Amino acid sequence: MKFIWDGGEVTGTWDVPESGTRAALILGHGAGSDYRAKLLQAVAAGMASRGIATLRFNFPYTEAGKKMPDPQLKLEACFRAVAEKVASQITPVFLGGKSLGGRIASHVAASGFDAAGLVFLGYPLHPPGKPDKIRDAHLPGIACPMLW
Repeated sequence: MKFIWDGGEVTGTWDVPESGTRAALILGHGAGSDYRAKLLQAVAAGMASRGIATLRFNFPYTEAGKKMPDPQLKLEACFRAVAEKVASQITPVFLGGKSLGGRIASHVAASGFDAAGLVFLGYPLHPPGKPDKIRDAHLPGIACPMLW
């Protein structure tokens, strides 16, 4: 399935419960992967078995076949657009992801998206090779629950 947003379109796929949806979880992938990552598939299958529909999607750079992630603002804009589309159909909505996907989800929540909670499948506290640059300043301002 394709999600169209201001910056183009990205591919995603739903894992849906067989009997009724109680909530939605949107998962972004890690920097070196895509929406088909085995971890994301396993989490999505587990959520579906518990009544939670899960959407896994690609970020634009992955969609374009690039290795290097897009700038943070572009990643956030994409995640937000996907989240808003899902929230118009299903509530409550949880945001999350593996590493990069989780970090971007947290920025989307910190910038005002009304997430029911955040699910981190790993969180990169600092950029690779830069342990002195901690990326957590926005986290205390997030009001929803966070699962690490």
